[in-house]
This record gives sequence, structure tokens and C-alpha cells, in this order.
Amino acid sequence: MRNTFHLVKSSWTPISATQLDSVAAQVLAEFGTLYRAMIRSNAVFDGVLASQLRSTGSTDAIAESFASSGLAGTASTPTQLGPTEACVVLSMHTGLASRRYRGRLFLPPREAGNDIAGENWNAGSSTLTVASAFATEFAKGYVGGTGLSGAEISGALIAIFSRAAEAAGATPTAAAVTGATVQNRIHWLRSRARGTT
Repeated sequence: MRNTFHLVKSSWTPISATQLDSVAAQVLAEFGTLYRAMIRSNAVFDGVLASQLRSTGSTDAIAESFASSGLAGTASTPTQLGPTEACVVLSMHTGLASRRYRGRLFLPPREAGNDIAGENWNAGSSTLTVASAFATEFAKGYVGGTGLSGAEISGALIAIFSRAAEAAGATPTAAAVTGATVQNRIHWLRSRARGTT
């Protein structure tokens, strides 16, 4: 499973390869432990890939950097396995009233069947507890948040980037996140169900 989110910072125009190395390492340090807490011990968290975004019409090569984790998840195996497609979703909002500037982050499925109550996650379940802990740390990068740690990502904001706005020539193409909600309702990661009947 791959999660993508965007960071914006005025001094990254454009971001250099050296800065990308620092961003990848610092994002791993900021979120790695909490991300691994959402992953069962039979799966591995590969790491963090930091990449430039290409400007519209540009044919320039895109620089990227990978900070490797290679560590197993720390979530215990649930007593009752649930569907691998069932995920907690972090819904992100900006100060702009357009669907282009809303985002969702599907958090790793824990396959915890005992945490499911109908179409919702049980309140107080381990699945929601670890998702909420991750969301609290993630919120440090929102507008008005306490700020992300690390020299390079300090002052950066988590943002929603809109490819649709960019393709249409609309501005802005990105908006900083102002808040988010951990959804209690189960969301289904359809790509996990591919190839099944």
C-alpha cells in the first residue's frame, strides 16, 4: 500500500536533491513509528519516497529520494481477522470550498475483524486508537499546527495538490490542510480486492 501526501514550503522552489534527502529522512523520523503501529507484524514498512512535482508542460527529470525503513509493523495480530480491504480514512480539509482541495488518506488495513461493528469501526478499538495517534501527529503539519520536526520540514505544511486545477490552468494548484477527521465509518480499498470474485 502506498500513501501519498504533499508538503509545501516557500523555500522549495524548486526543491533540490539534497533537500529531498532530508525531507525523506525527516518524514520517516516524524511518522515512521506511528505508521508501523498501524501495520501488522507480518508486513514490512518499506520507507518514505520524497519526490518533486513536475510543473505543467515541463519535461525536466523529477528528482526523488528514498529513506528506507525495512522494519516490520508493530500491530499485534487480531484475534479475529477481518477483510484486507477495510481501512480507516483520514479526511483532510482546506480553507477552499471545492472538491479539488479535499483529500483522503487511506490508512493501512489492520485486518482486525474484532474492531468492526457493522459498517463502522468500534469506538475505542485498537484500529481507531492507532489511527487517531497517527492523525494527531499528522496534524502538526496543518495550518495552525505546532509544526513538523526536523530542520528541512520545519515550516512545511501538509497540502492538497490538485492535478485537475493544474491541468485546467486554475489557481491555486495546492491548498494547505486546515484540519482532518478520522472517519469512524469503514472505507473499502478496492484495489485490495482486485482479482477476487
